[in-house]
Amino acid sequence: MILFTVDTLNKRGYNLKYEFEDVDKYLQICKELQENTPKVGSSKLLAELMEDIGYFDYKEIYIFFEIKNVDAFEYIYIYDYADLEYIIEDSKENFAKVKVEDAIKLIGFQLSE
Repeated sequence: MILFTVDTLNKRGYNLKYEFEDVDKYLQICKELQENTPKVGSSKLLAELMEDIGYFDYKEIYIFFEIKNVDAFEYIYIYDYADLEYIIEDSKENFAKVKVEDAIKLIGFQLSE
């Protein structure tokens, strides 16, 4: 499913500040707006994250994402993650520090049909 940007949601009458602030509310709104949306992402990403959680017991991670456009709306595509020790070299990259449980919800939502 599609993770809409806050700009897209706010243009449709919602009032959110940040996609990763209240993930449960954000995902509920995104779910309401799905209409024949394509499945995006790779289940490999979620599998790798779950494996790393088992090994390293991460509490928070960085998720890396791109903002893409489809028709008249923007959406977020999560493509990678890193632990908090990772030094972000390219400040042009979009990233957010999130709780691992929120990252799992976001990636799982992105993968669901």
